[in-house]
Amino acid sequence: MKIKHNYKIVTFLISLFLLAPTAFAQSSCEGKVSYKWKHSEGEREDVFGSFIGKGATEAEAKSQLKGLLERAKKDAASSCKEAHENLSGCMANRYSKLGSSYNTMAFGVRKQMDEAVKGDCEKSQGQCLAATATEEPCVTVEAAKTEDSAAADAGKDQKDKKDAKK
Repeated sequence: MKIKHNYKIVTFLISLFLLAPTAFAQSSCEGKVSYKWKHSEGEREDVFGSFIGKGATEAEAKSQLKGLLERAKKDAASSCKEAHENLSGCMANRYSKLGSSYNTMAFGVRKQMDEAVKGDCEKSQGQCLAATATEEPCVTVEAAKTEDSAAADAGKDQKDKKDAKK
């Protein structure tokens, strides 16, 4: 029994030593990717997504974000072509969503559905122009863990373990 008690004291002291005052920083950078496409009514820009790069330094966060944005721009260009330059794909997608209910429709209803699907897909067709990425200013959060907070954390862990045994 005494060995277990000494073990707890030693681990408590080691945790105090390891949790000594340390400062750390965490940087995060955010960017957005969008694409422009042209249709019969003019140009339009659609947002593809937002992305966050994180790192210990601002340079690491920017580097990670740059890689994410490059891949996202390629994905955005592909998504634009799929959505706005593929009439047959659009129609096939709409019919697949209708499923077996389309086959149970009366002839007149089916004809109206065909016209609606074709009209909707034609409205969304156009020409993809470019995918672009914009970056927001990076944010760096610095925190210092003091000896008092480390001791309080370690003491709380000991108390939680003691309460769990009861």
